Amino acid sequence: MRAWGVFCTLWNLPLALWGMGEEEVTKAQARKAEWQLLAFCVWLHTDGYASSTCINYVGAVKDWHQSATRMPAAYWGLALYRMPTLFRAIKRRNPAKIRDKRPWEFEYSLAVVKGWRVGGQWNFGEGEAGHLRMVTWTVICVAFEQLMRLAELVTTKPPSVSMRRPLKWVDVEYEDAAGNTLGYDRVGRPVGAPVRAKMREPPSKTRPGGGWLILPFPEGWQEGESATAAGPMVWHMQRTAPVPREHAKEVPLFGMKAWSSSHPRVVQISQHKFVSVMHQLCNGASPVIRYKDGGNLGLHCFRVGGANRLIDIGASAPQVMAAGRWMGDCWILYARRQRAVLDELTCRMSAVGKASLKRRR
Repeated sequence: MRAWGVFCTLWNLPLALWGMGEEEVTKAQARKAEWQLLAFCVWLHTDGYASSTCINYVGAVKDWHQSATRMPAAYWGLALYRMPTLFRAIKRRNPAKIRDKRPWEFEYSLAVVKGWRVGGQWNFGEGEAGHLRMVTWTVICVAFEQLMRLAELVTTKPPSVSMRRPLKWVDVEYEDAAGNTLGYDRVGRPVGAPVRAKMREPPSKTRPGGGWLILPFPEGWQEGESATAAGPMVWHMQRTAPVPREHAKEVPLFGMKAWSSSHPRVVQISQHKFVSVMHQLCNGASPVIRYKDGGNLGLHCFRVGGANRLIDIGASAPQVMAAGRWMGDCWILYARRQRAVLDELTCRMSAVGKASLKRRR
């Protein structure tokens, strides 16, 4: 709807396709509304949006118009015949990208931590560049461990549902072994002995109300050591670049810059900046993470990797569904490994089959 508002403002067009009253919609009004939707779809397509996104946006505008005016075209016996023709045309011109949703493997995390160790502890450097690397790595840990979509943690070009309520500093709480909520010092650093963190779950299409995510701390953890666990990383980030509690409701949890009294305005890290810094982390890993099709590590690579990691360590199907907050069996699409792994499994299946055959003989 933000894109629709920009389009209508740019071309001085009304937001509503036809009137807000109960008057009958004429054929001329329907043709004018269809031309407006056609132009909106072409405008999106020429701006680089995928064909599927253009179609979804047009559908969202039609749904909004129906709910706002309570006057759907079907009520008046009208049909927008030219829209399907345009959809087929843009699909042929820009077909959907068929790509292997390559997962972020846990071995990648270990390689990054190993490569960025300084004096026995991981260190992403000082200054603005170091802060960005720390924030990016924290996002990776949270997304991988909690099976989250990247769009729920960073600002993406296509607006996501989570942008309605992006994570702020106030959306994280820490608890000790007795279940007591820990506090913060005068500059905004969390204090105490945490055993778990509670983070508000951003809203999504399937869970518009969100919820709470539990980020446990490994037993016997020490700051500067548990660099692959999401809870300790969020704790370290909030202690390294604290935000006063009076500003906790305003500052994004994963900001592009560290908060300071001289520059209190902080925006959420963008997808472009995140991907750029993620490549820096991979290039500094040991061994260096070199993936020839690195562009295929998309917005869901951490969610895919987290689901596969759970399966690797023996999680059951209900546990994977609960961890990823899936309400159906679509999680099975995420439980995919690389071709090399499948080849190995195929060889093992064949070996078992031959052994069974010998026993029968």
